[in-house]
Amino acid sequence: MNAPELSADSRLMRAVSLQQQGKLREASDLFREELRFNPMSFAALYSMSAIENKRGEHAKALQYVDRALRVMPSYALAHQAKAIILAALGRNQEAALSLDNARRCADSEPQQAPQALPQPRLLEVSHPKQRLAMEVLFDLPSDMLSLYSLMVMASQAGKPWDALQLIERGLAAMPDYPPAHFARGTILQSLGLFDEALQALDQAILLQPDYLEALNNRASLLQALNKIPEAFLSLQQALRYKPDDEKLLMNTGVILTTLKRNA
Repeated sequence: MNAPELSADSRLMRAVSLQQQGKLREASDLFREELRFNPMSFAALYSMSAIENKRGEHAKALQYVDRALRVMPSYALAHQAKAIILAALGRNQEAALSLDNARRCADSEPQQAPQALPQPRLLEVSHPKQRLAMEVLFDLPSDMLSLYSLMVMASQAGKPWDALQLIERGLAAMPDYPPAHFARGTILQSLGLFDEALQALDQAILLQPDYLEALNNRASLLQALNKIPEAFLSLQQALRYKPDDEKLLMNTGVILTTLKRNA
């Protein structure tokens, strides 16, 4: 005896449940079945983009999310999902445009999840006024390499708060990665959060004492804050590791001139 055919709503809810349990093959079978009946099902198209992206099939994921956006062109989280997929494909300029589209859509109207999809949740970052929408079915990647790449893309797109969120998420997964602390310090400095920037640079140097770029940036930041003796000590530490570095020697000369002037 054949099993009774699922209704569209039951089929979607069953597929979403399987997807959340990590049973991607069974979930994708049900989503494809839904798309045979309803090729314009946003929930099925959007979810299939998430599944294919998780499988590493980024080109297929892009096709699905593009189809989903033709159905709901103002759904911010779909534009954000497209940005993540494009970044995975190395198409960073297009990804930056998709992030812009996501921001415009989120700012223009309340975001209501389509039928069968969980409501979006907002992930609070360390500065609560700056938020980036997250969605249960299409989480940002959790590995440092992917997050670091997305952080670079967001920074290049002129979105430092998004970049900060991404690198902090990466540090939650890999807290002892010195370049991530250095990148966080650079972003915080660009936002004018100098004390926090110094703390981030200090952490990078603590983890890697010969991190010349971090030592040099720390010295430059201290100099800008008129903390000249501390800046000089930071450069001296760097020169112990590379005494013939031209940039370090030049910056040391500048700081020595300032110290003599202030004496």
